[in-house]
Amino acid sequence: DITGNLITAGSDPGLYFRYWKNAEATISASSPQAITEPGTYYVQGFNPTGCYSIEKLNVRIDPAPAFTVTDPPAVIRPTKVDLRNTIQASTDYQYSFWRDALLTSPLQGSVADSSGVYYIKGTSAQGCSQVLPVQVIVNPPINPPNVFSPNQDGVYDVWRIPSLQQYPACLVEVFDRYGRAVFRSSGYTR
Repeated sequence: DITGNLITAGSDPGLYFRYWKNAEATISASSPQAITEPGTYYVQGFNPTGCYSIEKLNVRIDPAPAFTVTDPPAVIRPTKVDLRNTIQASTDYQYSFWRDALLTSPLQGSVADSSGVYYIKGTSAQGCSQVLPVQVIVNPPINPPNVFSPNQDGVYDVWRIPSLQQYPACLVEVFDRYGRAVFRSSGYTR
């Protein structure tokens, strides 16, 4: 953005600015607030009486950091996910970790302890940055009851395993007190 205040800092107050691709001020710079091509540009400052000056501005555009992230496998609480382990990139970048896409809520450190989308910002030495999302899944622990008695007396007749429906490919096996398998199921339904 060559229209920013840092570019014209120190200029006389009350000036108006135009942006050009050449010193003769005949080819205007299209979208000066979002220059995409490096090179030489010219800033023309003029006052209400028509006096003006043109100054040369060299624009360098550094590439954004090139890194990728891979969503980690789901874990079971209390296990946490270190987001540093999801990054495939050069160690030349500085990384920061965020709870939101607008980067207003920083994550303390790099460890996620709950499910959600987190954001990783990679910043190069030149100050260029890229922000990428990473999906983290932290499932609740599985705490199956260790006994049940399906004898229709209304006490412990049904064996339910909280949170197991989150694992559709699970293997459920039930053994009697002597270690004999009495039930086996691939998957879990209530």
